[in-house]
Amino acid sequence: MTLEDYKMALAPKVQGSWNLHQYFSSPGSLDFFIMLSSLIGVMGYASQSNYSAGGAFQDALARYRVEHGLPGVSIDLGIVKSVGYLAEEQASKIVESLRRHGMLELAADDVLKAIDSAIQSPFAGSLALGLNTGPRGHAEDSVLSRDLRFSNLQYREAQQERTKSRMTQAGSNDLRSKLAASTTLEEAACAVTEMIAKKLVDIFMISEDDVVPAKSLAEFGIDSLVAVELCNMLAVKAEVELSIFELMQSASIEELAKTVVTKSSHTNPDILG
Repeated sequence: MTLEDYKMALAPKVQGSWNLHQYFSSPGSLDFFIMLSSLIGVMGYASQSNYSAGGAFQDALARYRVEHGLPGVSIDLGIVKSVGYLAEEQASKIVESLRRHGMLELAADDVLKAIDSAIQSPFAGSLALGLNTGPRGHAEDSVLSRDLRFSNLQYREAQQERTKSRMTQAGSNDLRSKLAASTTLEEAACAVTEMIAKKLVDIFMISEDDVVPAKSLAEFGIDSLVAVELCNMLAVKAEVELSIFELMQSASIEELAKTVVTKSSHTNPDILG
């Protein structure tokens, strides 16, 4: 994205919204002040940083007006399927990408109801429509289900179901049980490798296919905070005390897993020789 491309998308939202704000900045000049923005300003989107910045500005401006006793609502919309550019056939690939990113489709009636709500509650600040924080492994799966910024928005029922599922499967999936039941060093190391890989998937929101066990942790861009988190996890799951230095200096995830196996008190002693 060139600087000109960035300015072209950013200027109308920033300058246009600010001009309207200044013109209607006197108390009592308006009953309501509504801006149509986008969820991209809330979620972020790699190829739309200019549009995201414009939406974030409108959200901030709405809050600024409310703080100064002026009406202001910014409505952050997701995919509107029946009107606008995203409703056109050539935008189908963009719509599918936005769905995977965490947006739900909205009908025009949803937008009209949001505007009605903004009129009735003119000091609401900002209103977001269409966030998908559905749990992983379901039809409504979303990348936002792994984004800690939106963890409080996940479905409570789904969280309870996942908790019950983890409790039910604890006997078969618990690392301690796997280490104790392993008959070879390679089998035990594989169990540890899988656990570390799943942790990296959760932390970095990447695909399981992107976690290559032959790579070192440093190649994943792990910093000291993430390293501490991994050390704490290994201490709890395998009762292994590792220093950050030991963890970061491991030649690969596989080598780290073997170190954990040899140090864990839960490992079957017959496989250690």
